[in-house]
Amino acid sequence: MIKKYVVSLDGEDWSGGFFDTRDEAIKSGVEELEGASFWIGETRPPVSPDSFFNGWSFVEEVGEHEDYSFRDDPWMGDANKVEEFEYHIRKSIEEWLRVNEMAPTHFVVENEEKIEPKEL
Repeated sequence: MIKKYVVSLDGEDWSGGFFDTRDEAIKSGVEELEGASFWIGETRPPVSPDSFFNGWSFVEEVGEHEDYSFRDDPWMGDANKVEEFEYHIRKSIEEWLRVNEMAPTHFVVENEEKIEPKEL
């Protein structure tokens, strides 16, 4: 999804149309909401939850376990091992989300801005 702008009456429900520019969104909000204040925001694609998994953070936590005390940490010997592990875990999360129909497909709104038409 290319960055678009959306309009909301309350800053929470962004179910209206998409606009290519901030000015188009403001014009639509003024016309549609007949002078009432409203919000505009920028959209961006969703971040898939599988991207939140960080293999190195996992390795740091596991490395604290007593199993690794007084011997070489088997994870640290090979960076490719951690990257391969992270790849497989992310793919598993992605597949689980897809199978359970939970993968995000909607947009995320950021940089919300309240518009007061009487101040324009």
